[in-house]
Amino acid sequence: MSSRQMLLGGETSSNGSMKLEGSKGSPAITGADNIEIGGLIRVAVQSTLIWDHKELLRSISPSEGFVLCRLSGSIDAVLSDCDRLGPCVLIADLSFVEAADPTEFGERVDFGRAIRIVVVGPRKAQGLVEKLLHIGCRGFLTEDVSPSVLLKAIRSVALGEFWADRASTSRVVRHLLLQQSSFSLTPREKEILWLIGQGLTNREMSDRLYVTRDTIRCHIKRIYGKIGIHERRGAAAYARKHLAEAFASKSRPQKDPATELSVRVREWVSQKAAALKE
Repeated sequence: MSSRQMLLGGETSSNGSMKLEGSKGSPAITGADNIEIGGLIRVAVQSTLIWDHKELLRSISPSEGFVLCRLSGSIDAVLSDCDRLGPCVLIADLSFVEAADPTEFGERVDFGRAIRIVVVGPRKAQGLVEKLLHIGCRGFLTEDVSPSVLLKAIRSVALGEFWADRASTSRVVRHLLLQQSSFSLTPREKEILWLIGQGLTNREMSDRLYVTRDTIRCHIKRIYGKIGIHERRGAAAYARKHLAEAFASKSRPQKDPATELSVRVREWVSQKAAALKE
């Protein structure tokens, strides 16, 4: 079902397309690529919390630099209307966003590049803001937000910034950096990290890989530095999360060429020693 639009300073045309106007007398612009129209920032409001709060709604006005419209309906309908608007800031209720499939939602909003979403909800629960940022939202506001904070948030998000507390933003950035760091591990480091994830001790890894325990400890020290984790339990959890796909078809990691050469040399030496004893 198509969403319903009620525009302030504009109208909905007879064929369902949306027209926007800024301040009185300025030309209507449809589907512009810039997030601004004649210097005014496009703001679409799905949130009933905001729409029903008259003081907040009045603050999002042309005199403050905004052109505003109301969107309602299904997730697909609202996002489709945002596509027709062009780049915009969408203010949405938490329940609206939580009803979406996270992966599909992130792809649909292009992770905040096309549709910049600010979520409004109750006091944030542990991990909520990080979850919203991960799926492509640009910010979070509590439902008791003041008009001044609301305007600052919209302006910041329109400029491409995030509106979230520093701790949540830092944790998201750290998570992304840790994901990238796994690709900088050498094949041997990935192998050792995977074995840590499987619960092997340093002695067991030393025996399996035919290297000394000092070598294993040196590898682990470098691994910890790269992934930003400095205790074994955390490294094991990291391995199971980020290396599972790489080793999914293996009962254990395959040895790299250096390991295979070491095995062959060890076997050759053993054979020669046995022959000399004879």
